[in-house]
Amino acid sequence: MGPKRTYRERIRPQLEAYAGTCFERLCREALPRLYEREGVNAAFEIGEYWDKAVQIDVVGLRDDGWTDLAECKWGAVRSHSEVLAELRAKASHFPNGRGATIGVRLFLHRGTKVSLPSAQKDLARWHTLADLYA
Repeated sequence: MGPKRTYRERIRPQLEAYAGTCFERLCREALPRLYEREGVNAAFEIGEYWDKAVQIDVVGLRDDGWTDLAECKWGAVRSHSEVLAELRAKASHFPNGRGATIGVRLFLHRGTKVSLPSAQKDLARWHTLADLYA
């Protein structure tokens, strides 16, 4: 099998999934910098959450009574409201034993920021890949 065929048959079919996994890690590494930009002074831990029912790509547990849950989307997003609804459904499965306020974030590989109704602005934030490098 030559290099072109190897790329076409073995590497290319897995490339999007690999890039998506790398993007999730980048988003977890970027969250502390976003907290700094947002003026968050509380101590925090960053990770992810998995159980039998749900996977949450990024979890930010802050000592100020706030928890961020985030979804990372490397591929194209057809409906921002659909993705937000999906994330909110996942958030309902997150064990919030400490009773923290839950905020949700969406990290997008490409796209534009979404305008949210003012009632949702404090609880939902959107970030593009370009934002992470700004």
